[in-house]
Order: sequence, then C-alpha cells, then structure tokens
Amino acid sequence: MDSDTLLEELNALIHRAMQVDFHVSEETGRIALAADYVPGILELLRAGAQQLGQVQEYYEVKEIPAAEDTTDSLSGIGALISTEMAVREIADLAFLARGEIKGCAQELAQAREQNDILNMASHCDTGLRRLRKALVSVESAIYEFEGGEAPVRKWYDLKLSLDIRRAYSRLRRRILAPGVPTDATLDQRLMEVEEGFAGLRAGKIYPLFRIDDRVQMRSLNKRISQWRATEPQDFQAGHRLWQDLTGFAELLAMISHRQELREHDRRLVARGNHTVHRNHGQGEVPPALLEELKRLEGLDAEIDALIYPDLQTDAAVWAEPLKRLFESFTGGPVLRQGG
Repeated sequence: MDSDTLLEELNALIHRAMQVDFHVSEETGRIALAADYVPGILELLRAGAQQLGQVQEYYEVKEIPAAEDTTDSLSGIGALISTEMAVREIADLAFLARGEIKGCAQELAQAREQNDILNMASHCDTGLRRLRKALVSVESAIYEFEGGEAPVRKWYDLKLSLDIRRAYSRLRRRILAPGVPTDATLDQRLMEVEEGFAGLRAGKIYPLFRIDDRVQMRSLNKRISQWRATEPQDFQAGHRLWQDLTGFAELLAMISHRQELREHDRRLVARGNHTVHRNHGQGEVPPALLEELKRLEGLDAEIDALIYPDLQTDAAVWAEPLKRLFESFTGGPVLRQGG
C-alpha cells in the first residue's frame, strides 16, 4: 500500500460519510426512527477506525529517504528531522482520531444492545460529526506532507454554527441576564423561558440543533409547563427547576468550543483587536468590521452587550473586550460567559 492508495480509500469513505443525512425529531414517537440509521452509521464508524489504523501503520513505519548530501550540511540534517517529525505527526493524528472513532462505535453498539433509543440517536449524531472531522483532518495532513493539493471539503457549515450559537445566546440571556428570580417573579420568568423555547422550535434551524440539546429543551419545557399548571405552586421545586435551566444555559455556551467556531473567532478577534488598537481605541469601528463583529454574538457576555439589542459603534467600548479575547486565544485570561 502507498499514500495514493490511502488517499483513494479515504476519499471514498469521506464521500460515503458526507452522503448520510442524519436528521431525526426529538419527539418521543419519532426519535425511534434513529434506530434505522444505526447499522449504516455503525458500519461507517468501524470502517473509519480501520482506515485510520491503516494510515497510522503506514506512517509509523514509513522510511524517509535521505538525500545524498543530507549528512553533509546542517540544513540537510534539519530537513530530515523536520520530515521525520511530520511523518510522526500524521501517525499520531491518525492514532488519536482512530481512538475517538472506535469509542463512538462502541458507545453506539452498546446503545443498540440496550435498545436505548435516545442514546442511539445521540451517538449517531455525534459519531457521524466526529468521523467526518477525523477523516478530513487526516486527509488534509497527508496531502500537505505528500506535496499534493487537498480537496476542498467541509465537515461543518460555519454559517449554520454561527446561527445556532446566536439562537442559543438569546435563549441564554432570557435565563441568565436578569439574575435569579424571586418567588414573586418565578412564574413570569419561567413563562419567558417557555416563550424562548417556542421561538427556537419555530425556527428553520431547530431540526439542525444537536439532538441532545433538543431533547434537553423538550424535557425542561415540559417541566416548566407542569410546574406553572400546578396549584398551589411549589416554589422550592420551581427554584430547583430554575437551577437546572441555568445549568443548561451554561452548557449551551460550549458551542463556541466547536473547532470551526474557534478558528473563525480567533481570526476575527485578532483582526478586530488590531484595527481598534491601531487607532488607540479612538473614533468609531469601521462599518464593514462592525458587520463582521456581529458574528461573535454568543461568544462572550461583554461582546454580546455591544451587539445585542443595539450594535455599539464606539471603538473605545470595543477595545478592552477585544483585547481580552485576543489574549484568551493566545493563552491569556479566559472568556467571560454569562447573561
């Protein structure tokens, strides 16, 4: 087997993975349809793990032919070392990806054995996403090493991820921004969250949310409806429900850890920070940059306050948050999540 054969096999597997359109409803009666996808996705995951194992094995034993003058110059020795490190990195990448995909396959197989429909749906969703990402990442690394031009592929839709993060952010603000409710305000606040859930369900992108998130929303919404319909209202139970809503809101912020969003945010924050501080935080942020900065909604509480509901144009108010975020992407302070 050679690298061309590996790339051909990866290409075929990526094509198969991209063709799977896994979308199921989180509703109790319909989520059972996820079971129909399990055999195909499980076979794909196992094929992916096997393929990644072949990549790992190939690059672990790959011999790097040295040029005749390699040992006669420091530059030649350096080039050889760099090449050996690149080969090692591909093998390591394949090893890590294979372990993750094998884990996805094992979890999905276990859910099928237990006839756990919810976990079958969840692991189908997660496994398919991770498989696409792993195969494309390894393929790109091989092309880069072998000196070829990698096909332009995406295992994600950046616009979709940004739209979902924006929707999550606005739900989070309904829960977190006004603070903890009192007994007197609890019913009203829960009603507002109910309205937020209804707004999300009515949106076109709702079926594209992670199935785990949709299941959680459905469960929490049901609990809200039951609590509000109960007389007399049990405020102790109501505040426990609110704590669960708060925990869920914090989990939604994890969407910013998606690789495509991290890469997008890092580049945009760096550009925004450079532009604002180049003018020492004076004047207004250029309109074109402001339009781009709106895509950061949901990343950070301070940034959100500058974007929604009214977009701030003063460079001075953007300077500190952008600087802090820029430092967070380069190993500095952490992001500030919140309402």
